[in-house]
Amino acid sequence: MEENNGYLALIFFIIFIFILKKPNKFKIVFNNNLNRKNIFIISNEKKFKRYSDIINFEDSDSVYKFFNKIDLDQDLHLIIITEGGESENPDVISYQISQLKDFGYKNKVNVYIPSFAMSSGSMMMLAADNIYMDWYSGTSPVDTQIEYEMEETESFSVKHLKEIKTKGEFKERYSELIKKDAESIYFTDVYMLKRILKNNINKNKIIRHIFDTKLSHGMTFNHIDLKNMGLNIITPIPENIRKISDKLINL
Repeated sequence: MEENNGYLALIFFIIFIFILKKPNKFKIVFNNNLNRKNIFIISNEKKFKRYSDIINFEDSDSVYKFFNKIDLDQDLHLIIITEGGESENPDVISYQISQLKDFGYKNKVNVYIPSFAMSSGSMMMLAADNIYMDWYSGTSPVDTQIEYEMEETESFSVKHLKEIKTKGEFKERYSELIKKDAESIYFTDVYMLKRILKNNINKNKIIRHIFDTKLSHGMTFNHIDLKNMGLNIITPIPENIRKISDKLINL
């Protein structure tokens, strides 16, 4: 009898573990009313992945579903929370949204940074007409980082890699290909930033300070830094967005 009880306990334990490992089957909604108001939360934070209505920018399906939900007859509101992540989809989000006015979009794009929008989050921020921040909100440079498997996994800034001198043993192993790859990505980033910021009279200054900077990728910019670059920064974050972001951050 005790042996049978042991088998039953083991079976229930296996079923319990199986359920825990299937989070996508149990997605829930954070706030079903937000999308109706053209408000979208964009984040790759792990704790938000169980919410079906929070856009995971590292998931291409999630990004394109987000595009399909945008109401072009209203102002667009984007709440961005991320420490950074894969850059391909954030580049697409920033680029596509920044080109909306070419297709007749007459409303405003508002971005809200309640805590931090680093790296890829900062890239998405640049598509906004208005950027709302609090005094402690943080962003960062948007210079692309590339990882290469060598003796260890390394991450390098494109703006540095493109300056590598192709000599010696490093040339024979990595240098030429890395340099060409870096140059290609660097000039792609420059092109995209000029297109994203095409309507901002300070675009060259912004690109110089947030992309072509000598500061490290880990630098944190606050609202004063961004305003001095020429971005349209508004403080503080409006109360209706603050209520949403406080609930998010406290999850």
